Amino acid sequence: AMPREDYERFIEMANENLNSKLECHSYKTDKFFLSPHILVVLKKSNITFKNDLSDSRAVRPGIYVDILPLDQVPLDKRQRIYHARSLKFIKAVKYYKYSRILVSDGMLKKLIKKTLRLLLSPVSYYRLNDIQQKIAMKYNSLPDTGEICSTLSHYKYEKLCMPKPVFGTPKLYNFEGRMYYGPEKIEDYLTRIFGNYMK
Repeated sequence: AMPREDYERFIEMANENLNSKLECHSYKTDKFFLSPHILVVLKKSNITFKNDLSDSRAVRPGIYVDILPLDQVPLDKRQRIYHARSLKFIKAVKYYKYSRILVSDGMLKKLIKKTLRLLLSPVSYYRLNDIQQKIAMKYNSLPDTGEICSTLSHYKYEKLCMPKPVFGTPKLYNFEGRMYYGPEKIEDYLTRIFGNYMK
């Protein structure tokens, strides 16, 4: 995760500066890209998901790392609820555009999925991802609220809204024998998302 400004710079500079074994993918470069955020992918690798999506055109790059932007969020409770619901709505639209129709789905659920997929078929992946980005960045132009959020993550919005000092100045942490940068207040971050993360 990185501040939006750095995230946009990363997109511009990534493919010219990454190790030659890696490449950056986004909805702006890949026509049928599902993710709203960018992925850094190991070239010539492959990954198969157990419950893959039924749209065979959808881009499934190889082994990857998610790169997520941190966007400013409002302090006002009503605005926050509206922001969270708007993001949730666009995620739901995307889900139904390329949702799998499962054998276990009831007749009504299958009918709803088929109907929504048909209605949403003219809407491009690019358009949906672009709308999602615009919603995520909605409050970035406000005066500094002191709160940021990983708006494009699959975790719940409220869990991810944190005071800026939680991220603070990145610090190095030992993880499985290697050193990685993480949020300055790592315990606050992990507790916010996972509760008792040691379990």
